[in-house]
Amino acid sequence: MDVQVERTFVIPPPPSEPEKVQFTVFDLLAPSYHYTALYAFTPPNPTNDALIAGLTAVLPLFPLLTARLDHNPATDRPFFVTGKGGAGDRKKLLKLYIFSIFLKNKQRPQC
Repeated sequence: MDVQVERTFVIPPPPSEPEKVQFTVFDLLAPSYHYTALYAFTPPNPTNDALIAGLTAVLPLFPLLTARLDHNPATDRPFFVTGKGGAGDRKKLLKLYIFSIFLKNKQRPQC
């Protein structure tokens, strides 16, 4: 089963000032490995418009879901940047999108 991207777009974040949110003890102690999860709906699947409406309603309530990860060079401690400087920043999203296209087009080694 091939996955194809039909369209991409950015849901603009609500206007807010950048805010630094320090990691909690649980964030700092969490394992650093990645895991993959697949969330699939049983038919009938929700429409794309329903998913977009849901994300538009929920993301402003949970700004850390759209935050950008950064670190303080002086202390080397990580923190989240929310608001205007977060992941909702269109210039940064464009750079990430271009980088993801670059990674997708690179040859991956065969294992």
